[in-house]
Amino acid sequence: MYAGLILGTRKVLRPYRRAALLILGEFGYLVPEPETGPVLYELISERYEKKATIITSNKSLTEWGKIIQDNSLASALLDRLMHHGEVYYLTEVSINNKYMLS
Repeated sequence: MYAGLILGTRKVLRPYRRAALLILGEFGYLVPEPETGPVLYELISERYEKKATIITSNKSLTEWGKIIQDNSLASALLDRLMHHGEVYYLTEVSINNKYMLS
């Protein structure tokens, strides 16, 4: 059964692994299932140093362990992302909030 789960996960992740640019928007907006952390780590690890990935979030990097419910896994994930990555902190009102406020 576990082998079937792994095979199913690989099939689901295939288009995300192959994409030239992967954008994960609003990371942490919803609390994911506990199984999401290892799957996300696998995806990012496979793309590491090969393909571009953008992640947007209103959560600080220090909160990612809570989001994926595993501090060690979050640290390893951030190591992969930050090795050649950059972090941009935007302080402007988001376009979504701008329209909600008007």
